[in-house]
Amino acid sequence: MHAGGSSTTEPLTLIVFHAGTSQKAFEIHKHILTTKATFFREKLAHGREMTVEERTHPDIDEFGFALFVRWLYGGQLHGPKDFHTFHHYLTLYILSKRFEIEELSNTVMDLVRAYYRFGSMTAPAFRIEYIYTFTKGPDHMRNFLTTTAAYRALCEQPEGPNEWLTDSMQDMIGKGGEIAIDFAQALIKLSKNGIVDVRRGSNYVFHVHSDGR
Repeated sequence: MHAGGSSTTEPLTLIVFHAGTSQKAFEIHKHILTTKATFFREKLAHGREMTVEERTHPDIDEFGFALFVRWLYGGQLHGPKDFHTFHHYLTLYILSKRFEIEELSNTVMDLVRAYYRFGSMTAPAFRIEYIYTFTKGPDHMRNFLTTTAAYRALCEQPEGPNEWLTDSMQDMIGKGGEIAIDFAQALIKLSKNGIVDVRRGSNYVFHVHSDGR
């Protein structure tokens, strides 16, 4: 049975999700969801069904949701390769937080850090604003992207005389709020810890575990 219905043949029960502005449909076996995530075990316990709203994610692009389905079924995640796939992995990270799947959050963090490390990249303002829009603090991805931007401001050559921040970064910080506070804290932390490059070092610094480890 489809769309969250119950079935005496549990492994064959499919739940239909829709993602992106195109509302692309993704059919996922119920037992896969409940095996991989406590979130779905609780959501679907005692014969409960997910509402249409719970199964619809217009703010998650269909490619990011496809990565989620790949991961659910044991497929390998290779990490971002370019500008476009990086966005897909950010949406995958947002899904991992939305569905409270720590293992997936940690995996995506590792892949994003590896991509930035390999390409000697730092986060532009629009990436930071995007992740702040769809996550809640404190959050490791927020921290990582904001700190790379602070690292760029401290360590890289400015584009011109006294141009320490790009126009887009100035606009973002000028709005105030969490981003401005976190960026200021990242600058202070970097200046006090010897300007440690957060793209390098142990992955576990950017992992979260509910057992507190």
